[in-house]
Amino acid sequence: MMNKAISIIEAVKRYLKECLVDDQSLRTIEGKESNLGLFARWHSTNHGSNLCDITDDTIDAYKHYLIEYVNPQTKKLTGKATRRNKLTAVKTFCQRMFELKYFDENPVARLRLPKLPKAVVKGILQPDEINAISAQSKLHGIYGLRDNAIIQTYFATSIRRNELANLKTNHLHHDAGALFVENGKGGDDRIVPIANDTIDLIEEYSNDARPKLQHLKSGNYLFLDNDGNPFNGSQLTAMIKKHKQRAGIDKPGSCNLFRHTGATTMLENDADLPTIQKILGHADISTTQKYLHVSIRKMIAVYIKTHPAARQSNNKDV
Repeated sequence: MMNKAISIIEAVKRYLKECLVDDQSLRTIEGKESNLGLFARWHSTNHGSNLCDITDDTIDAYKHYLIEYVNPQTKKLTGKATRRNKLTAVKTFCQRMFELKYFDENPVARLRLPKLPKAVVKGILQPDEINAISAQSKLHGIYGLRDNAIIQTYFATSIRRNELANLKTNHLHHDAGALFVENGKGGDDRIVPIANDTIDLIEEYSNDARPKLQHLKSGNYLFLDNDGNPFNGSQLTAMIKKHKQRAGIDKPGSCNLFRHTGATTMLENDADLPTIQKILGHADISTTQKYLHVSIRKMIAVYIKTHPAARQSNNKDV
């Protein structure tokens, strides 16, 4: 048996270092650090600060604590998916500590994770709404040119928020009509198609706006903020939300709203799920299947065309 006097905080630090050595993505490690930090602070305050103080009873108490946990930023109760993520981080951490013989018994052996509700995309943009947001962004000089290039890139490629933030100037391949996405979710790289008009817009930004924003520390990041630094996720969300609100669009979501719109549009135009899965970078096709639930327009059109009740109603209107 190894020394069990180690604190939870120290154990978390060692665990995160191991994750780094195992080549887990920085984003994954940051998420674990945040989730385990919350657990370590709660456990140290309520049940003891040593790793050996963790038991299946304290794990169960933490599970109940999360049900009433209010996010300090949103001031709202934590949803099922977020609670599951936080508990998954704790379960993986404790399982590894058990494997390393820090525990006599595995405290998470009987932990049951919350069952996730079936994911449904809440909203997508119509073409006129995308045009309205794009037109709004164009009103702001070189910043507007940059913002519009970002908006159109999100829509054309359906990449994730942080994937766009990490784009480099050499990731755009004009001749191939493709964009290289480096170190996406799960640490995987992929290539996604991109429309020629969007490529032209990015190159216009690169020629006319980016040189006026960049400085010695800008590196080769493609999209730069007003200070010439790479965007972070929060900045991109705030920027999209600003233009969306100015255009009078109140649908939920920001960067992901364009991702969902692009995926749903491809589905409605008869793209197959495996192709959409590859473009979106989903590890499991079950994640891609959530877009089946929002392909409403096509479903209604098929219903009107084929269902006897709908056909009968249409004949009465003739």
